[in-house]
Amino acid sequence: EEKSLVHKYSVAGEYQVGHWLINDIGCVSDTALKLVNVTAIPVAKFDAVSEGCQSASINFADQSMLAGTGSVVKWNWSFGDNKILNNIAADTVRHIYNSGGLFSVGLQAVSNSGCSSTVYKQELKINPKPVADFLIPVFCLPLTGQFLNKSVISDGSENLLKYLWIFGDGNIGNNTKDPYHSY
Repeated sequence: EEKSLVHKYSVAGEYQVGHWLINDIGCVSDTALKLVNVTAIPVAKFDAVSEGCQSASINFADQSMLAGTGSVVKWNWSFGDNKILNNIAADTVRHIYNSGGLFSVGLQAVSNSGCSSTVYKQELKINPKPVADFLIPVFCLPLTGQFLNKSVISDGSENLLKYLWIFGDGNIGNNTKDPYHSY
């Protein structure tokens, strides 16, 4: 009858494992000795802003760790927008989101012995980029005309937008949605 033996190591380190056999009449084999190197599982972690803007570069700073001997040699990133990056360099990675929304960013760290961490996740809100547009009034000198704002933002937060107008004659308008201007 074959028997399998399972042993669980609770602390990382190097262990000497011995194995010998006894046959049915009591003859004992020589002992086979081998060193087993048990490494810790890395802990994946990163730091990033919790909110960013569409089309802007977002930085993710690696903070993964590995206790004891060994090192983290691979970082598997999932940015929550169907984009992944399997990186062999630590430090900071950058990613650009092409749309607004809530994204779950994940990181898995892999050690030089092949041990993989659980996936560390962090939520990231990407705000949509507003689209500037306006209607031009008809100007007949010396008349004042009103520019009509037609700007939109995909999440419907137009009431939170701030406006800047540059009229081309050296004058600017600040935070007025539909400004009047005279040329």
